[in-house]
Amino acid sequence: MCCMSATLCAQGTTAGVYAVDESPIVVPKPAARNVAGGTLINVNYVGSGINDTFKGAFERACKIWEENIPTTLPIKLNVTIGRTTDPWFRDQSCLAYVNTMASENGYGDKVEEKRIVCLSGTYDQDEMSMAYIRDDADATITFCPRVTNRGLFSYELESNECDPGKYDFVTVALQAICKAVGFVFKGRVADGQLVPLEMANTYTRKICVDHDLGEVTSGNLSIEARHPSNGKHYVLPIYSPTVFDNKFSLGYFAKDQDNVETAFMQPGVAKGSVIRYIGETIQGFFCLCNWHFGVATGVGGSTYVDGSSTSDVIAYQGQNSMSGKSQAPLQEIPYDEQGDVADYISSHMESAGGGRSVLMGDGTWKAFSSYGELSTAANYARTSDGYLRIKEVTLQPSIGGQYYNRFVN
Repeated sequence: MCCMSATLCAQGTTAGVYAVDESPIVVPKPAARNVAGGTLINVNYVGSGINDTFKGAFERACKIWEENIPTTLPIKLNVTIGRTTDPWFRDQSCLAYVNTMASENGYGDKVEEKRIVCLSGTYDQDEMSMAYIRDDADATITFCPRVTNRGLFSYELESNECDPGKYDFVTVALQAICKAVGFVFKGRVADGQLVPLEMANTYTRKICVDHDLGEVTSGNLSIEARHPSNGKHYVLPIYSPTVFDNKFSLGYFAKDQDNVETAFMQPGVAKGSVIRYIGETIQGFFCLCNWHFGVATGVGGSTYVDGSSTSDVIAYQGQNSMSGKSQAPLQEIPYDEQGDVADYISSHMESAGGGRSVLMGDGTWKAFSSYGELSTAANYARTSDGYLRIKEVTLQPSIGGQYYNRFVN
């Protein structure tokens, strides 16, 4: 008898990343850009045929995404190269296939459940295990073996040029990761209506509740969202062709080659296209999915969480000398690798006491007092430019007191 793991049994709806025969576009990574939150993406490479070049390009895509995901527990991705016999690669245009894992506890996607747990700090103590919340994959991304084996992927990291006969791997990976974190329509059209699947995510449920089939096939569907703390208003132009397209409808932003803010997630990837920028519009998507609410502290407290910009970087200030002794390392939060779920969740949460914290390579926040305490040898998380991820928390207790959290690169 074959026994499948809980992760495999909990597979959710899938989505593909597809090639399109269109003119290539190039959107470089701007030197000055906003950075949001403190989420890390951990990758488990499965199977053969994955070399260091492949890994380096995929992890560059992860770094770009980490700058744009509001704080949640570390996201775990399985990445593999599939087989030519896999059913999803019967479509010759499929470059990658994304299988998001369904929550075992009724939250839709497992990634969505992680955000709720990280936000509230509450979970079902009888059901939540370390294996589930930390170790098991949240999604599996499978790349097309036909494209990989024929050398049709270009693995450039920072170059804005791509062989016109190849697909830029980082650009394909950016779309796949976007599907993994929830930008996928988990529904279908039946009897002239939109019907969410049983374990549909928040994005799908909002589409199905707020819009009918006529609207989502109007050719110009726009969805509005507002940031809960800073009030910023977003308009999301959603791809909504007049004939419902199972590949692309509702799972991408509308086609518009002049819109660099949505270019990374417009339908399909053309040969020669290179995209290294995730536009501000994605923050509207996260707001729509209730993924940008800050953390209130205390009764009657309210929240303000501000991002940071790579144009405002604090220069490295060197290490303190401590009476001739070597620099003491930052204090690690006591943590049982085998199973303290509460410690794991609390060490990754966005809220904290007043002061400064630096994001570590394992996704936890570590407090420090002065920048001189930071060690050049420590395993810190970094932006795609190599900057540290630091947050400054200011508590102003009063009636209606504020919780300020500013992330600094």
